[in-house]
Amino acid sequence: MDELFRSAFPYQGVVLAVALLLCLAPQCGRQARGVIAALLLVMTAALAIDLMVVGHGTEQILEVPNIFGRGPEGDTHLWVVATVNAPAWQWHLAAIGFLCLPALLIWLRRNRPAAIPNPLLMGSVVFWFFLAFRLALEATAADRHICWAVGCTIAMLVVLPFFGYWSGRRGQTFGQFVIGLLLLAFLQRIPLIVFAWFATTRHWGTHLDTHVITDITLPLAGEMTLEDDLSRWVWPHLVPHITFWILITLVFGIALGAVPRWIGARSHRARQ
Repeated sequence: MDELFRSAFPYQGVVLAVALLLCLAPQCGRQARGVIAALLLVMTAALAIDLMVVGHGTEQILEVPNIFGRGPEGDTHLWVVATVNAPAWQWHLAAIGFLCLPALLIWLRRNRPAAIPNPLLMGSVVFWFFLAFRLALEATAADRHICWAVGCTIAMLVVLPFFGYWSGRRGQTFGQFVIGLLLLAFLQRIPLIVFAWFATTRHWGTHLDTHVITDITLPLAGEMTLEDDLSRWVWPHLVPHITFWILITLVFGIALGAVPRWIGARSHRARQ
């Protein structure tokens, strides 16, 4: 498990960079948007060159990992929740597509005036983008450390300071900012929970398919045995994502977004 985190670390920097560029784009001018689109295309070019130079026709096997508490002490346990076989070129094309799409949209919208986006909408869209990105990589058998690096949790940490700044620039009070964070947390998690239901009950694969998990340990709930697909969705997904992850989003949102909200609010007042 430690090896998984260490091997994913270099790629997490790329994820942070992409999330930062996506959050910056709406409030940038024409030239800056062109630079952002170009940077995203450079990443896709690197993948395309790798695809053309190195042979990727061989079958690649991905044992999809996920981590949950297990045992009396709730020790973290790495489960292999699915196994995917696919030619290596497939995940390259998936990654190229996911990076080209925002680059194209930003380029097409480069002449629009710089504006502060809707915090709830933008914060949710960036989160969903990285969730879909990871699911696509897992479905095409990308390397395990790349799949682990591309996740919506890391993107969320980038979104939260921007969410605070956008809220301040829109004139929201601190109380409105906190309520917005709570709404953001639910908007981010509901599609994940819904997809996890279908993935688990229909055995679709990806890290959101937890039909192979036989037991789990959660804070307060303790250790429990999972006997059917319903319980294997409720306890690994539904309960944590509407409790623990909502709280995490709220706490980290206040910690990372309070100062940016204050800065944005000052800028909002200065413009009035």
